[in-house]
Amino acid sequence: MEIKDVDNWKLDDEWVYLLLQAKKMGLQPDEVRAFLRSASKMQQTTTVPGKLKNKPEVV
Repeated sequence: MEIKDVDNWKLDDEWVYLLLQAKKMGLQPDEVRAFLRSASKMQQTTTVPGKLKNKPEVV
C-alpha cells in the first residue's frame, strides 16, 4: 500500500482504486459517501458479546 502526497493531500492507493471502481460502476459521490457513513454507523453500534466494558458477565 502506497500513500502519495498530492497538493498536501495524502492519497492511499487502495482508496483511490475503490473510488475509481465505484465511479466506473456509475455510483455518484453522494452514494459512496452515504454508504461509508452508514457502514461507519453500523460498525459503531455493533458490539461483540462479552466485550462490553464495565458490564458484569451473566452466568
